[in-house]
Order: sequence, then C-alpha cells, then structure tokens
Amino acid sequence: MTPLAESLGRATRVLDSLELGYALVGGLAIGALLEPRFTRDVDLVVGVKSDREAESVVRAFLSKGFELDSLLENSNLDCVATARLFSPVAPRHYVDLLFATCGVEPEIAARARPSEPFPGQPVPVARLGDLIAMKVLARDDQSRPQDRVDLVNLLAVADADELALAREACRLIQTRGFSRGRDLVSELAALHA
Repeated sequence: MTPLAESLGRATRVLDSLELGYALVGGLAIGALLEPRFTRDVDLVVGVKSDREAESVVRAFLSKGFELDSLLENSNLDCVATARLFSPVAPRHYVDLLFATCGVEPEIAARARPSEPFPGQPVPVARLGDLIAMKVLARDDQSRPQDRVDLVNLLAVADADELALAREACRLIQTRGFSRGRDLVSELAALHA
C-alpha cells in the first residue's frame, strides 16, 4: 500500500468512527472518477454542524497520530474552514479536512457515492457535479492552473444531471456567502459554453 493510500485509509477510519458524513474531493477524487493524476494530499469534506464539532474532529485525528499543520478560518463567518494535518505514515503528505470552505460540505458528503481511488479501498467520493462546483470556486488561472485543467476534464464527461448539480451547487455556494464575491453560476456557464 502506498503512503498516500495508507493516509487516506487512516483518515477515513477516524471519520467512520465519528459517524460523520464525509467525501473525498480534490485530486484523488478526480482520479477515482476519471483517470489518476499526481497529488500528494488527501482532501476530505466533512459535514459538521458547528465549530465545536469541527474542533472535535481535529482532536480525534490528533489522537490517532496526525499532526496539526494549520487551521484556516473563514473570516466572513468566523468559523474553522480547513484543518491541514500531517499524515502519521507520510509526513510529506497532507490530509486536509474541509469544514466550511464552500458552504455545501454537508450536501457534498450526503450525495457522495462509493468509489475506489486505490484498488480495494472504497470510500465516499464527491459526485462529478460537486467537484465541478468546487473547482469553479477554487479556480485561479494564475496561481492554480491545475484547476482549469481539472475543470476541462470534468466538464468533458459531465452529463446533464451532473451539470445541473454543478449549477445548483454553485448557486448554493453563492447564496450562503462562500463565493468570494464572484458569480460562480455565470463562470460555470462560460466554462461550459
């Protein structure tokens, strides 16, 4: 088992023990749904209801040997957005727990479907439409060119249902105040034109 696969396995065991909804997102999720691509981290959305619950999740990870690198706050909502942890099996690999980065983490977790980013290792993976919405939000062609590449690849295989899901997720991200002042629905439409 590779260190990245072991890191994912340890992270999902912690989340399973807490009985919280979660989903794999980011490069590993895209690789599970399309074709594998290079990544050195595990990104997981976690459906929590409060900062207290997010902090409890972080403590559970620390008790299992993960080390805290940083906590990022959503300054608009004054809540924990992301916890970046070092994996106990691969110190150069991060495990990012996304609690409030896009505002639709609980919905993404609830809609996730099992897939195998690594053979024999099924985990809940975000749906294509949710990954598209997250990539539209994260996209910055100057500092994050991989997001544009990922978007092109995701949009190339998205069917009508997944595109509708992406539009709805972008709308919710905006409505909940997580769009960073951008019109994500229009950006998605322009990308898909």
